[in-house]
Amino acid sequence: MVQLLPVLEDKQKVLYNLHQLYHHDFSPFTGEEINQDTDPDPTHLIYDFMILRKFRRQGLGRAAAELAFDSFKANWKVAQMSSNEAAILFWREVIGEYTDQSYTKSFKSDVNKYIQAFSTK
Repeated sequence: MVQLLPVLEDKQKVLYNLHQLYHHDFSPFTGEEINQDTDPDPTHLIYDFMILRKFRRQGLGRAAAELAFDSFKANWKVAQMSSNEAAILFWREVIGEYTDQSYTKSFKSDVNKYIQAFSTK
């Protein structure tokens, strides 16, 4: 079972460390090193999303995404690096099925990211 829980203040360091791992995991796509300038708190925008490698391909990412979408009635945007083809395919499939293909796709050249937008309102 997948659960989304708020990060309590005493667990902020754990979230920060996981966010650093996320940056490390995606360094082959970004060419960036782990840094100190990260913001793991987006609102109705999924910009950073990671399932640890040993848990991938088990439906957990889809379940977590759908749980987030179901939890907040809002306008959503989901972004992926243009070099991360697996993420682009994953999100287009998940969002497409979730919205019955009722979403928009765009490419933001200034940040080199693909964006899917939809609403759960």
